[in-house]
Parts: sequence; structure tokens; C-alpha cells
Amino acid sequence: MRRSAAAPAPSARGAERYRRATLTFLTSLAVKGVALLTLFWSVRLGLAYLGSERFGLWMTALSAAALLSFATLGLDKGLLNALAAADGSGNRAAARRLVSTTFFLLMAIVATLLLLLAMAYPLVPWARLLNATARADEAGPMMAVLVLCTLLALLGSLVDTVQSAYQEGFINGIFEAAGKLLGLGALAAAIALGAGLPVLALAFAGAPLLAALANAVLLFGRRRPWLAPQPRLVQKAVARRLLGAGSLFFLSQLALTLAYYVDNLIVAALAGNEAVAAYAVTARLFDFPGMLLLLIGGALWPPLAEALAQGDIHWAERGLVRLILASLALAGATALPLILLGPTVLRWWVGGEIAPPPSLFAAFGLFWMLSALTQPIGVFLSAANALRFQLACVTMLAAGSLVLKLLLGARFGMEGVAWARVIAEALFLLLPYVLFLPRLLRGLRKKSSVLSDQLPAGSSMRLTTDN
Repeated sequence: MRRSAAAPAPSARGAERYRRATLTFLTSLAVKGVALLTLFWSVRLGLAYLGSERFGLWMTALSAAALLSFATLGLDKGLLNALAAADGSGNRAAARRLVSTTFFLLMAIVATLLLLLAMAYPLVPWARLLNATARADEAGPMMAVLVLCTLLALLGSLVDTVQSAYQEGFINGIFEAAGKLLGLGALAAAIALGAGLPVLALAFAGAPLLAALANAVLLFGRRRPWLAPQPRLVQKAVARRLLGAGSLFFLSQLALTLAYYVDNLIVAALAGNEAVAAYAVTARLFDFPGMLLLLIGGALWPPLAEALAQGDIHWAERGLVRLILASLALAGATALPLILLGPTVLRWWVGGEIAPPPSLFAAFGLFWMLSALTQPIGVFLSAANALRFQLACVTMLAAGSLVLKLLLGARFGMEGVAWARVIAEALFLLLPYVLFLPRLLRGLRKKSSVLSDQLPAGSSMRLTTDN
């Protein structure tokens, strides 16, 4: 650890953290409104053009491609904490090494996975894997396009992480919205031309890559050119530290992916692609409260990481309480109305072709209310580097939710899968989090008190990881 007496006054520093977090949240919320509109029209256009069965195949393929989100090996999350600490200490040299090392590690990962895709593509029975019955010949090319675009997007995630670490996540939101608008326009054009699923996949997933490229050019070309990745700045020691912390994030991310992103695949296997269409559209309807929760947590993660790295536990505790209260308020204001009005909204959205049962809306609404507690605590645990405990919890969640989804899904169909999600969230995530959090806070207070006592009277404390 390294100390510096040049830190700003605690009250001024805390106010600046809240200002940046609030700006990030509000700006991102406004921009996400655009993303919500593009989501609405993409589902409406896709369902009307493809029909329920091919649309279900489309949703299943998107879910399968989303499984590649683990391919960063947790490097983005490890970089976020390390870069936030480097920003707090004003250590530009450490920041440059962190960004360059992460970029070239990601390049190696993407190149390796693209090579594996090229080798495995002719050997995988894509149609059978995705349970495709109509136009089975489209399954393989569509998955190849989605996997390629998803892997290229991993490189763009570095830019998002860097700007989030500097508490400027609102810039990411602007480019994300631009990318979604580009994707929607390209999707509409492909539909107008009567294109098949592979071309639709390229339009929908490929067009946003242009916005990600523009975001990278702006960051590394104009705003922070000193952070532009350079091979000479790559260091093995930095790579080992990033991979060490990132491996824990990676395993947690993999467990969460298995817990949250295999639902469509399970529903497809147990009930067919038509059931996937009903399940997926209902899930999309609840993406709004889920999006809000992610925005709140994403806005406060970097300030929390910086505060904890500096030993400012009192600000971090207040930030956690406010994060939980804001999450509960927003989830209650959005999820509960959707439980009651969801069927009506869905009929207006996609017509009467898809009519999920009311219990499905209740399950998704209750899940997001539980997430209003688990997500803020999870953000705090990540910022505090309580990664081993978090990994144990999400591993239990992944295993327990998979068993419950298979059991309840086999008996009750897609409704059983949704309710299994709720039960698993409460038993395997919320309960352990609530039991562990007081112990973690006591340890952080004790550590902060000991470090404060060791400083000369009247000095300011700034603690950062030594990069």
C-alpha cells in the first residue's frame, strides 16, 4: 500500500463522487430510454417478420451468443477496480500499464476464440443444438455471425471499462444508444429487403460495432491519448495481477451467466421455441427495471472502489445504503406496475399472438424486487474485493438454479423456469449476502481505524493499491 498526504478533503471528495455518480446515472438513464425504444421496435419488427417459431430461434441464438460474455476472463472487472484506484492516486504510469496490458490480453483471447470457432464450425450440429425445426439451414450461419460480432464487441468493452473507472460512464451510454439505433435501422433495412436470419444477425449485432469504434477513437485519440494501448507498456507482473483478480471475477461471471442466461435454452429444450417466444418477450418487458438496477450499480461501483481503496469506509457505507434504497424504490416503481399491467402492455406491444400466463409476470416482477437487494450488495462486495465469498455464492446460485429450473420446468413449463429463478435468487444469493455483509463492514471499519491511527495527526489519508 502507498500513502499520500495530497488527498482532497473527505467532504469535498465525497461530494465529487456523488456528483459524478449522479451525472452518470441520470445521463445513462436518459440515453437508455432510447435503447428501450429500439428494443421495443426490434422485437415488434422481428416477431412480425419471422413469426413466433423463427423468432423463438432468433431469441435462443441471441441467448447462446450472450454466453460468450464470460470470455473476457474477468479482466474488465479486475481492470475497473485497479484503474479506479490508480485514478484516485493520480498514478498515470500505472493506468497506462493497466490499460495496455488488458487490451493485448483481450486481443489474444479474441484471436484464440475466433480460431476455435473456425475449426469447430463444420463439426457442430447447430440446428439440433438450437432445436431449430423451421429453416434449420439458417441456424449455423446465424450463430457464426452472432459469435463473431460478440467477440469483436469484447474489445470495445475495454473502452467502457476505462471510462467507467474514471467515473465517466455516461459517455458509454451515449455510444451504446447510438449503436442500438444503428442496429435497429440496419435490422429494419434487412427486413425490408426480405433477408434471412444470418443477415438479420449481422445487421442487428454488427452495426453497433461502428458506434463502439467511434467511442474508442474519441477516448484514445482525443480525450485521453496517453492511455492508448502500446505493446511496450505490457508487463508480465501487471498481467499476472490482472489475471489473478480477473480469474475470480471470471468464475463469478461464468456462474452468473449459467444462472441467468440459459433460461431460453432450457425453455426451448423442455417446451419448444414457441414457448421461448412468450418467455423471452416477457423477460424483455422486465428489462426496464433490470436496466435501472444495473445503471444505479454501475454508476456507484467506481466511486465505491475508489473510496474503499482510500480507506474512506464511512462514505462507502453511506453509499451502499443509498444504493440499496434507490434500487428498491426504482424496482418497486417499475416492477410492481408491470406485474399488474404487463399482459395489457404486451398485447399492445406484440398483438395477441403471444399471451403469457399472469404467473409469469408475477415471477419476473418478484425476481427484480429481489435483485434490488442482491445487485447493490454484489456491487459493494466487488468494489471491496470480497471476491472469494462472492464466487462461492454465485456458484451455489448457478448450481441450485439449474437444478430447480430443470425440475420445475419439466413439471410446470416456462412458468416453472421463471419461479425457479426467484427461489434460487432468494436462497442462494440474498440470504448469504445478508448474513455476510455485517461481518465485512466490521472488518473494513477495523482496517480503516487501524490505518488512520498510524497516520500523523492532522494528515489526510489516501490508500491505493501499489501498481
